Amino acid sequence: MAVSLEQWKKMFLAAADLLLENAENLSRTDAVIGDGDHGITMTKIANLIKEKAAKDYIKTPDFFEDLGWGTVNVQGGSAGPLFGTFITGMQEAKEDASVADVLECALKELQGMSNAKIGEKTMMDALIPAVEAMKNAESDEEALELGAKAAAKGAEDTADYIAKYGRAKNYGEKSIGVKDAGACSMALIFEGLRQGYYR
Repeated sequence: MAVSLEQWKKMFLAAADLLLENAENLSRTDAVIGDGDHGITMTKIANLIKEKAAKDYIKTPDFFEDLGWGTVNVQGGSAGPLFGTFITGMQEAKEDASVADVLECALKELQGMSNAKIGEKTMMDALIPAVEAMKNAESDEEALELGAKAAAKGAEDTADYIAKYGRAKNYGEKSIGVKDAGACSMALIFEGLRQGYYR
């Protein structure tokens, strides 16, 4: 892969730091139309990232696989399986893949599990626009900048949508005005990957 194993570790560690910093906000957001425990689950995932990044791996896909399956098994609603599937999908990228290609593989893997589309108030509202934006980039740096920006906007936009999945869907139109916690977490991950690239 174009980005080294050590670089990917730094990128994920930066994402973990952002998730930990924002854990309380994520739970607060989730509490309005969900279970209120999303920040707790993302804290577990962030701590797992730190644990796995400290290990030695022969190849980058080995890191993605170990972290991904570890995340799938994190207890706390659907976040673990969803974010874990996203990470395991990264290992499907070719050895010389760009960052954009790696994240496109992650999206495809997740789409095998979730049918959610843009506008349905899920993590896909941040992920799909981010991956689409990255395709237009001419470098990994530009891809990460574009991806982080698109993911952040996608997460913000979820406040305008009616929830179609999870507990939030029971709120119907009352879910308008509240951002989706999963999309916010995805946006934080993209911002972390961007920041970590420069470490």
